[in-house]
Amino acid sequence: MISKLIHSKEETAGNIFNVFQQSYNVEAQLIGVESFPPLKRTVQNIQRATSQFYGYYENNDLAGVIKVNIQNDCLDIDSLTVHPNYFGKGIASLLIQFVLEKYDLPNAMVE
Repeated sequence: MISKLIHSKEETAGNIFNVFQQSYNVEAQLIGVESFPPLKRTVQNIQRATSQFYGYYENNDLAGVIKVNIQNDCLDIDSLTVHPNYFGKGIASLLIQFVLEKYDLPNAMVE
């Protein structure tokens, strides 16, 4: 199930942070870097973000997160992460499809 995340709440921001940390740690290892800027995000950064966050839940666990902004009729996907425990289940595809349909804008880009 996909739902909007109220990232200003500390508990929700903490759950988003956990998914980000787990996912981006794997990404950093795969590309072979020790310093990876996404890993430096804090719970407070997430709480203060002006973006919209949507989460995919499986068995009441936050399994994936997509972070988006709308700018000039363009959907900007800033982050798309899946917790490693849920890799290979199509969650990223479901999140992308969800935001593309929800916002139905003429353009979309991934940062």
